[in-house]
Amino acid sequence: MKFLLIFASFLISFDSLSQDFIGNLTTITTNQKIKYSGEIDHITNDSVYLKLKQTTTVISVAKSNIKKINIKSNVLNKYDNFATKPYYVPTAYNAGEGNHYYRNYFLFAHDFNFGITDHLDISVGIETLSPFVKGAPSLPIMQLGGKYGFGQGTFRVGLSAQGVFNSEGGVFIASMPFTIGSRKNNFTIGPSYVNSEGYPLLLLSGNLNHQLSNKLFLSTDYLYIVEEDILTATTFLNIATSKKVSFIVGIIYAFEGLELQGVTLNLGLTVPFRF
Repeated sequence: MKFLLIFASFLISFDSLSQDFIGNLTTITTNQKIKYSGEIDHITNDSVYLKLKQTTTVISVAKSNIKKINIKSNVLNKYDNFATKPYYVPTAYNAGEGNHYYRNYFLFAHDFNFGITDHLDISVGIETLSPFVKGAPSLPIMQLGGKYGFGQGTFRVGLSAQGVFNSEGGVFIASMPFTIGSRKNNFTIGPSYVNSEGYPLLLLSGNLNHQLSNKLFLSTDYLYIVEEDILTATTFLNIATSKKVSFIVGIIYAFEGLELQGVTLNLGLTVPFRF
């Protein structure tokens, strides 16, 4: 599948600047109509520090003197792939235009997420175990999904839809996550609707995400099936070894009522990329 990815910049108010934009290519226009271009080095309460293009010079521009700031979604934020879908359950955050990632679950499950715009993600996935299992369906399990997110500041709302199918049937999943917090530290809750061959289920889903350090990101996903009183949760660490690869180590546990039904170890990895 080929996607036409439009690389564009977006305008933001300097009042909403955060540390999430450090490293992004930026053009600042001052009140005197002077333009500076470079990478955001760091941000304080009063100023934006910019490393000028093709130099090592860092200048400071007072926020009160900024007329317009143009930030391009041109760098891979290693937290973007955790923010949009820490594991199974989506948040209301999007990866951002041009930011994509590959994620592996249980070695044989593969998911590709594409940041089409700053508000729209599309994902495709496939599992590769079925061809090696005798008597398995002729087609492996595949998925196609999309998510639209919007909001202001630290409150965001998402609309997510996903289809999971193989040669024997399919499942449709729709959810509306509400996320409070920054990309690195947030809480999500929202209703989900699942329909499997005409059998509908209502779920409550969400996650809690917290940045422990520059290389550790702790998350817990949960799915609660209201009618069956079944809770499935995943607690895991994302371990960022570099800007390009992070490893997932976690456990999945299921409860029926208050009784623990099982615990499963899960391993995976995430690799961000750009075209």
